[in-house]
Amino acid sequence: MFFSSVFRNSEDDDLWDENDEWWNCRKDDNSESVHREMIISNIYAGLIIGINATRIDRIKQKTGAYVYINGETNDLKRTVIMKGTRGQVDRAYAYIENLIEKHRNNKLPIKQRRVHGKRKEK
Repeated sequence: MFFSSVFRNSEDDDLWDENDEWWNCRKDDNSESVHREMIISNIYAGLIIGINATRIDRIKQKTGAYVYINGETNDLKRTVIMKGTRGQVDRAYAYIENLIEKHRNNKLPIKQRRVHGKRKEK
């Protein structure tokens, strides 16, 4: 019950518009398991993980992909690792790209622009 209430009331619901083009990529999920990696700046690791890991848990729940971030908090670059069916991994990858792009363009609500506990200045 805890997770459903966290996800239902999450501040990033506007990022989960299932009518968006990226959401509908490759819904032909077959049982073949794939592995995909994305190298990101450490700045974005906190954005993807979210407060108390709520955002990364939501990515896992909504896409079905297993998603985790390798590396230490003081590393300059981190690796996002996604595993699942091709469709699951494609949706997780597209969501993360979309999230980073919205952050870069200051399109996230102000509460979501926090990076490592500090508010991002415009």
